[in-house]
This record gives sequence, C-alpha cells and structure tokens, in this order.
Amino acid sequence: MKDFLNEEEKSSLKIKHKTERDKRVADRIKAVLLQNEGWLNKLIAEALLIGENTVSKHLQDYRQEKKLKPENGGSHRKLAEDEQMQLFKHLDKYTYSRTKDICEYIKKTFSVNYSISGVTKLLQSVGFRYKKPKVIPSKVDPEKQKRFVRKYRLLKKILSETSVLLFADAVHPEHQSKPRYGWIRKGTNKQLKTTPGHKRMHILGALNLPEMNINTFEADKSINSTAAIDFFDKLQHHYPDKNRIYVILDNARYFKSKLVKKYLESSRIRLLFLPPYSPNLNSIERLWKVMHAQTTYNCYYQKFNDFSSSVKGFFEKFIPSHIEILRNRINDNFGIISPQNLILQVK
Repeated sequence: MKDFLNEEEKSSLKIKHKTERDKRVADRIKAVLLQNEGWLNKLIAEALLIGENTVSKHLQDYRQEKKLKPENGGSHRKLAEDEQMQLFKHLDKYTYSRTKDICEYIKKTFSVNYSISGVTKLLQSVGFRYKKPKVIPSKVDPEKQKRFVRKYRLLKKILSETSVLLFADAVHPEHQSKPRYGWIRKGTNKQLKTTPGHKRMHILGALNLPEMNINTFEADKSINSTAAIDFFDKLQHHYPDKNRIYVILDNARYFKSKLVKKYLESSRIRLLFLPPYSPNLNSIERLWKVMHAQTTYNCYYQKFNDFSSSVKGFFEKFIPSHIEILRNRINDNFGIISPQNLILQVK
C-alpha cells in the first residue's frame, strides 16, 4: 500500500524516528515509512533484519490503531506522574547499585510490580545512567574555593612579564598494574598481570599552563622538606629571568615546614596555598590523570625500570608532542564542589 500517509504524518514520523531511543519503536516507524514508499513486506523485513510476519504485524498495528510501541514498551506507565516524580527525587538523593533494589523500593512504596528490564527502560527514558558517583571531600568549603578562584583570576590578570604562575603537586606512581574499564569483545575476558612488589616513584611537578610544559623533580625515597627545596631550586634555575615565581599547591606539611619557610625568605618563589580539600582547583591534577591513562592503566611492566622509563617518557616525550590535545583537557575552568552534592549510597 503506497502513499497512505499524508505529508503531516510523514513529517511527524520522521521527527519521531530521529529522537526515538527504543530500537523496536524505530523499526516500526521505518516499516511504516518504507511501505508508504511502496516497499514490499519481504524487502522491509530484509532491510530491518526482522521477520516478514513481524513486519506485517507492525504495519497492521499502525493502520488500525496508529500503534508504534510494543506491548511491553509501556511498562513505565504503571506509575502515575506524581509517583514517577517521587521516585526520581528519591533516586537523585540515594544511589542504588542494584536495579533489583529499585524494583523492591517501588513495590514497597507504590504497591506496583516492576521487572528489572522495566525499571531499566524507565530510568533510561528520563536520562538516568548507570555510572559511579564522583568522590568529593565532605569537609570542602565552597566559599573558600570561590574566594581562591577570584584571587587567582585577579593575579592572572595583573601578572607581569617578569613573573610566572605555576600549578604544582606531588604524584606517586606505583609499579603495579591498574585495571580500568576498556572495550573488550563480548563473551571474552582479558587478563592483566600484576607485579609482586609495590615500589613507587616520588615526583614533584610544576605545570606552566599557558605554555603547557612541566618541570619535574624525582625524590629518591620520599618527598620531604629537603626534596621540596631542591624542587624549588630547579624552578628558579629554569626561570632565571623571572622576578617572581608564583606556585599554586596544596597544604602538604613539607611545603609549610620551618626549613622551607627559611628558604623562601631569600628566594624568588611565592607559594599560594589552595583551600583545604580542593584538588579540583589545581590544574596539574588533570595532567596526572592523563599520565596514569598513558602509563599505568591496563599496563603491565615486569621490571620497575621499564615502568619508571615509561613515566619519564610521558613527561619528556608525550607532553611536548601532544600539547594541543592536552590544552583541550587541561585548563583553569574550575568547578566548585560542595558537600551538598554528596550522594547517599544504598546497598
């Protein structure tokens, strides 16, 4: 049957097809539109990779009832609109790790039975996704963060050519395989070898964000006041033409020790401490994430020297050859985190 749709119906179906997330509904729409163009049911079935009888049923449903949703596609309508809103507000506050528990909550609260697949489709249809919450410190102070960002913006604006502003931090890459999510063929498992030891590197780094380069200092055993001073010495040698070297860093004890304070009195370095529990305001933290993705995640190194060489290669080779890519990921567009955004976990 050709040309049984008017122009308004055709246009409406095409728009719905573009926004439809349910593949079954999308197939029904395509079947209707293709038959309207004169396609035979057999050809439609071959194009959609479904049975010819299924195509006939889809077309019959549409011609008789304008029906596009399958029988089991409307399960989310079991809840009234106000009940759905109550459920969504509950899920905004509490995070369930098992869909089965949400089914039980719905049954207990609304006396409505839901299947696991029904709840999954309901939540996906309104924008919920199964993912991990972001971890934030409960003691963080959003007002202190805002004040710091304002001071940073002002300093950045008035910074002279004889000054430089750096983001600094310590990182301790561990010689141990770290499994992370990745694309693996369905039905197979990949295995990642682990190393017997847990030896670490101890690195201090200072990121020059506009130039996207980094100065690093590796301590032998741990990072302490002496290592911090050696690191600051290296920065002063690297920037001989700068009268002031502003360094943004966290509140680690070795940065505030008497030895470091004494050293700073006669140096060109000025330390700018971040508010407590605010790694989100330190741009170099984003660089550490890239470093781990390139050198430690899903990687196995039999020898510590191989692991160490890979980490050093990231600083010496990867960064200089990927500056533009890194600029898109590492910046000073800071977000303010707040304990009010903490999500309660329901086990």
